Amino acid sequence: MDQEVLKVFSEYTKNWDWDAFRKGKVLISFSAIPGAGKTTVAKQLAERFNLARINKDEIHDVMVRLSQAHNEDLLKEVVQMIVNRLSSLGKVILQDSSVDRKYDQMAAWAEKAEYKFIVIHIEATKETLQERIQARNKEGASEYLKELPRWWDEHQTFITMHKPDFLIQEDNFDADVQGLIQSLNSSLSLSSDSAESR
Repeated sequence: MDQEVLKVFSEYTKNWDWDAFRKGKVLISFSAIPGAGKTTVAKQLAERFNLARINKDEIHDVMVRLSQAHNEDLLKEVVQMIVNRLSSLGKVILQDSSVDRKYDQMAAWAEKAEYKFIVIHIEATKETLQERIQARNKEGASEYLKELPRWWDEHQTFITMHKPDFLIQEDNFDADVQGLIQSLNSSLSLSSDSAESR
């Protein structure tokens, strides 16, 4: 499997300029249900701050292009390889996926790696999520919609137990994203300065 991991890793990151990514020991992740807008926000942050964005769906697409069947273990190993490389370089890590089911694992990794762990919560109504899922994934929408009640319950449980660092509300989305960018601008600048002084 090591060769397969390396093959997918190399293909997914082939256009990355590792040296150019922003320095700083910060791990950014999201608490949100599919369709809430994680990737929309993540792409804005990646572009604004020159961050490496890790997206499991896109890695899965690479696996399909390379004629590999879906393999959750392979996917996890590719993500871990990317995270390891970025952390070894002292770069900010932008995890474009929900942390709801793996918060403890990610928080433990961040603590061990001495990374600041930032969680961005994106709110959306069930109706909005249903509309977005149906619009973006016409063929597979029914499978996603079957999972929506479970995702919703898991997400509600998570947000009652963990307070996010930032909140993006559906009815104030653009303004909240701009506020997030302003806040991260100072956080990431401070982190970058401290990383470079080491």
